[in-house]
Amino acid sequence: MSRSLARRGLLAVLLVVLVGCTDSSPSDDDAAEPASPTTPLPASPTVSGPTSSVLPDTAPLPDTAPLPDTAPLPDFRVDLDAVLADSSDPFLNVRVDPDPSAPIVAKLPPIYAGIQSLGPSEVRGDGQRWISVALLDPVPLIDRETAETGHAPDGPIAKGWLNDRFIEPISQGLAVGLDEVPACAADGDRAPAGGPGLQPLPTDLVVHSHRSALVAPGCIRTVLGFGRSRQAPFEPFANDLTPVAEVPTYSPDAFRSTFGLGDTNEVWPGATETADGYVARQYSGALALVLGFRVESWTVTRLPERGLLVIDSRPEPGGRFRVDGDIVLTSVVGADADSGAGGTVMVAGLARPFEAVINARIVDADGEPVQAIWSGGFAGTVKAAMYGVDATDWATAWGRFTLEAVVDAPGDYTLVLTDDGAGADESTHELELAFTVDVEGDDVPTLASPGHLATALAVRAFGISGEGFALLPLADEVDLGLGREVIAVAPRDDLGPLDAWVLGVEDFAGYVGPFDLLAATRGPVRITAGEIDHCAGPPLRLPSRLAGFRQVNIEPIGIDSCLQWSALSLFIDAQDRIVAAYLDRWEP
Repeated sequence: MSRSLARRGLLAVLLVVLVGCTDSSPSDDDAAEPASPTTPLPASPTVSGPTSSVLPDTAPLPDTAPLPDTAPLPDFRVDLDAVLADSSDPFLNVRVDPDPSAPIVAKLPPIYAGIQSLGPSEVRGDGQRWISVALLDPVPLIDRETAETGHAPDGPIAKGWLNDRFIEPISQGLAVGLDEVPACAADGDRAPAGGPGLQPLPTDLVVHSHRSALVAPGCIRTVLGFGRSRQAPFEPFANDLTPVAEVPTYSPDAFRSTFGLGDTNEVWPGATETADGYVARQYSGALALVLGFRVESWTVTRLPERGLLVIDSRPEPGGRFRVDGDIVLTSVVGADADSGAGGTVMVAGLARPFEAVINARIVDADGEPVQAIWSGGFAGTVKAAMYGVDATDWATAWGRFTLEAVVDAPGDYTLVLTDDGAGADESTHELELAFTVDVEGDDVPTLASPGHLATALAVRAFGISGEGFALLPLADEVDLGLGREVIAVAPRDDLGPLDAWVLGVEDFAGYVGPFDLLAATRGPVRITAGEIDHCAGPPLRLPSRLAGFRQVNIEPIGIDSCLQWSALSLFIDAQDRIVAAYLDRWEP
């Protein structure tokens, strides 16, 4: 039997996830091409988001940050006005030694903000003070051999000396201080997301820098900087990876914890995470900022003239996500007797496991392994004692994962998630989640046969990548339908391109077309056999032309409502060929 959101009545519980100087007089040595326009752009719009629904608390979130044992070394950004005053060379030179004639390590654009003092300083005879600095954000190096390089906790760094006349301090490493943008300034303003002036940008945009800090009681600020790289997005000091005076579109999710970043699809290794958030790969392939807590309200300020996106957020009390090593749980949907959920537990989160694989198992109160029906991983829906679920990334960004397990006997259980140490310490982490099944599961998925499961997985792989068409066991002609109405009959050889699976119908089930039949295959899915519920309703009646064929279904897991639900049903003949494919949607 299939599963419906209404029958499961799942109880959602969110847990805590987790620069040298321009010389005082211009010289040929310091001449360079400008990195970006210096003409000021119009004032940046500030957009704020609505308050999300309040969910049960977990660990408390402090309103004040603990005081460190020692004062941190100061952070700086380039003094834009001071550097631009030298029109012959609008860059700030980082040098090997505290001397205006020393070799140049790097030339910092005037919007660069990733400068950290290393402590030592030196005052020259002319009264100019030089400080030893580390460059925390990527920037082209003039000569790698002359740059003393090392590794910081958050990524590679380059080192050199700067004349402090051309830099200005910034608070807590944030490129945007409270004097420019007040903390959570528009809290209470409920302007819609995606406000005026938010335009899409080319796909070669890179998340260039990522900082966060508690800037006021109950207000956490995250500042993202953007750069561009066409050749080497993973190289921290690639010659073409520099800040840009552009920022992408953004779009928050239903819980205001995830902000999509338009078509941005690359991130510099030193910018993947902070203590308050993660840059993660979406199922679409683009990147998003996932904050490490449930958000009560947020404010977004765009500073396009400096390539910065500022997100101020007010966390819900006790709203931090649960973190263990390289696994962050952002959502847990548990079995609950009163809700009629039976023995279903579903988890979603972020991870950076080795080769993007998280191993999952369930043990009973005695620590003995339990057979469960699993969904969400690369193996499809299977019954097993251990299961692998794949994350959307691991090498360049955090990856998303979603996992569903069904246990059909009452008892106390523990779900154990294990990663094999893709993090900096390369250690193995286990995250344990205890749950109880109080009632027998009466809504257990009907497993597809191994052959039909393989067929569904082949269709899913083709739907994601557009490759592997020759592996699809299609009949000579295939019915393509919506609901239970056939829309087109396509010859097998015409179905090789992905757009051949898109039906150009104006409207269906309250939605505006066209409709992509393979859209349901992209993301974590459950694969079942036989009839399935029409989300919260009973199964649709099959047309007579489908009678006698075996039905195999691909539907998403980890969704929040029927409005996100869709299902692709494949109908297979006695020769194991796909004779029909129908898309089902829930009516809004």
